[in-house]
Amino acid sequence: MYVSRVHSMYKIQLMVILLLALGVYFVIPSKGEVSMPLFYGCFGVMLLSNYIYFKAKKKENYLDFDSIFILIYCLVGFSTTFFYFDYDIFRAIFLNFPVDEEYINRGNILFLIGLLAYMLGSMRTVRVKKVERKRRIINTNFLIILVFCFIAAFIAFGGIDHYRTHYNTSLQKVENPIVVYILLLLVTVAMALIGTEFYNKKINDEYKISKLSFAALFFIIGILLFIGNRTAASQILLPIICLYTLFFRNIDFKKFLIFVGVGIPFMWLFQQIRSGADKFELTNPIMIILDLTIPMRNTYAALDYVSAYDHTYGESMLINIFGTIPFMASFLVETFPQMPLGSAELLTDYTHSRAGTPDNFQIGLGTTIVADIYLAFGLVGILLLMYFMGYMVNRWLVKSRQLNYYSIIILCAVLGNAIFLVRAGYFHAFRFMVWAVVLASINILLQRKWRR
Repeated sequence: MYVSRVHSMYKIQLMVILLLALGVYFVIPSKGEVSMPLFYGCFGVMLLSNYIYFKAKKKENYLDFDSIFILIYCLVGFSTTFFYFDYDIFRAIFLNFPVDEEYINRGNILFLIGLLAYMLGSMRTVRVKKVERKRRIINTNFLIILVFCFIAAFIAFGGIDHYRTHYNTSLQKVENPIVVYILLLLVTVAMALIGTEFYNKKINDEYKISKLSFAALFFIIGILLFIGNRTAASQILLPIICLYTLFFRNIDFKKFLIFVGVGIPFMWLFQQIRSGADKFELTNPIMIILDLTIPMRNTYAALDYVSAYDHTYGESMLINIFGTIPFMASFLVETFPQMPLGSAELLTDYTHSRAGTPDNFQIGLGTTIVADIYLAFGLVGILLLMYFMGYMVNRWLVKSRQLNYYSIIILCAVLGNAIFLVRAGYFHAFRFMVWAVVLASINILLQRKWRR
């Protein structure tokens, strides 16, 4: 009873902070000069909210989706404005593209509101019925065979050269679009395999995890890091590390900080290697997270776009949602050519058209989860969707601890996108979740047929 009362007290504190943030959002002008006192206030409230939230959660294991997502979210949303009055650095962290500076105040507040909504959703009580059932080992041979097949196909169809030349512009470009789909299938099969292997080990201590399959996974992770595809590498590596810490070895806060302190420079190093740089230069520590800072400018671009053209009311999210069904995304693009491909593409094109960027200098400028939601549904969307996300992630975590098989598979897909999701569309992980569950279901169905 006392623990429940304390937990409710923390929730009330976060709700009060959210109401104050909403009050500030409605009071400040939609456009205006950048207010550093307002930013420092947002930053301080962000730190206070994190303190309250993690104190309420009382985590035994910090190396989970929650901690990684919130860390990346705060880095993306609250790091760039520090350098506003240092013109050279501020322009550099946005690749010298023009920034809608008049929306920075509102963008910072929106990020704070989204964070608080996520935290409140995550703190909502999850009621799960305990079902007593005999759990059986799930054979993983089918998934292991698929992993080896897709690794072989990725290499055979030129996946290494495709991505090496994609990231290193000094090399002659080699393109083979099929390797993109092969890699996507490889990642989702890996997620289903990882979740199943850890599930088996957790329900039976005597179960031996397939060393051969995990050796293959670490082999492809190494290749992906070598060619510069850090996203796909992390989508396979994070579920392995995080499920291991969840089930077998908790990571406390100090060890989590060490993991982050090593991981971020490590990823920056591979970014430099993939570009073919002769020497590694770091003019300012903020440049280590350049991949995280660049998309933030599209948060401000989303505010400008909405003020000029209104919200898309979900249209900019449809490609990510229907992309779950094979070939449906390309069908929609061909049938409805005016449909936006997503917030990243829409806002990137919007920026290039306003800036008059020459075709040979046009690059993808990304998006953020806040920009994606705001572009589609505005403030209400940020409140509801971020709250729902926090609740569902916590629900999958609770059910995974209770050894609900499909929750573990979904958690793998979510963990794999913990780093990338902040600078992607809201439904970015949806395809990985659905495909991983489908593959896990097919594996179980095949196992039942073989038994017969």
